[in-house]
Amino acid sequence: MTVVSVELEDKLAVELKEAAELLKTDEVELIRKAVTNYIRQYRMDRIREGAQPYADQAGFLTEDDIYREIS
Repeated sequence: MTVVSVELEDKLAVELKEAAELLKTDEVELIRKAVTNYIRQYRMDRIREGAQPYADQAGFLTEDDIYREIS
C-alpha cells in the first residue's frame, strides 16, 4: 500500500476529525472512502460527457429518460 501525505487547513482537519468520530471510523478510512468516491464520480462524469452527444441524438435528456427506456 502506498502512503500519501496531505496538508489540510486547520478547520478542515477539525471537521475531518469530527466526521470520523460521528461515523465511528478513523480519519484514514474516511479519507480513503472520500478519495474513492471522488474518483468514481470523476470517471462517471467522463463517461457521461462522452455519451452525451449520443444520448441527445436519441432523445434522452435526463437520466430518468434512460431509466424509463430500460425499465
